[in-house]
Amino acid sequence: MSDIDLKDKIHEVSQVLRSQIRKLDENFKKLKERRNKLFNSVVDAVLKNDIERARIYANEVVTIERFNKLVEQSKIALESVVTRLETISDVNDFMSVIQPITSVIRGIRDKLSNVIPEISRNIDDALGALNNIYSELSVKTDMTMSSFQDTATEEIMKEARSLVEERSKKTMEPQKEKKKKESSLEGGTQH
Repeated sequence: MSDIDLKDKIHEVSQVLRSQIRKLDENFKKLKERRNKLFNSVVDAVLKNDIERARIYANEVVTIERFNKLVEQSKIALESVVTRLETISDVNDFMSVIQPITSVIRGIRDKLSNVIPEISRNIDDALGALNNIYSELSVKTDMTMSSFQDTATEEIMKEARSLVEERSKKTMEPQKEKKKKESSLEGGTQH
């Protein structure tokens, strides 16, 4: 996978996550409107001295506020993830941040699965894309390391062969010299 492919895939994931951030923002606004209407209903019920109805509305207000808090936290976390993805400049950066990013995204997905299942599924798709990128990069990195190891192994083998040849020459030279001396001595006694 080239750096251009990586950047394109990261951009695609960022776009999916940005889309989910917009949906979370829309949900937040709708929930806030609903909360305000219900709160006005609480006030009206209290004014009418209908405490039981006021409690029912108040419980809904509390539930909506809890959902809104979850939606807002999820939105902020996803914005942080997108910002981090967009600042990644090369494969090494990506490999070092992918695990924390996927953990954050998984947590957000899990929290939203019961509240806003559609966004949770879309986030799951983005998570799958990130995992695919990570897998492809892992294979590429492994292959690069393997290629590096093969090259390094060949270099060491070449160096070892050269050393063996050099040592062989050195051990052969004294033997050649010895044979020359022996043959010159033998040749000199025969004359």
